[in-house]
Amino acid sequence: MEVIGDRMTFESKRASLKFLMERIETKQGFIKTKNNRYKCADLFNELRLLNDQRNYFAHYIFYNMPSRKEYAIVLTDYRDNGNEHFYIEEDIDKLLIRIDTAKKSIVEIYMNHRKSTEAVPDED
Repeated sequence: MEVIGDRMTFESKRASLKFLMERIETKQGFIKTKNNRYKCADLFNELRLLNDQRNYFAHYIFYNMPSRKEYAIVLTDYRDNGNEHFYIEEDIDKLLIRIDTAKKSIVEIYMNHRKSTEAVPDED
């Protein structure tokens, strides 16, 4: 876990965990159909969206706009076409809540997995 976790990108970790969770759901009897989504689908979509936000903060240029004081943060991507992302304080608060909710969901997945592996004796 440590070697893989340290060397994979976040997107690779997200995709791998999504694959594993879908496999677990399938083993528990879930059947994927056109109108039937995996229970974990919303979480992994949220993780993808949060990773997009993370990338904005990590790679875009931060600057203050004295003429637009209503924004707490402005991030600009000069590399492509000058996309700007404007954040008011409420946006930041909502983003932090979304991150905390996703974190709690991941911890819950981990704890459930840990419980299920402790209940099963090791195979030789």
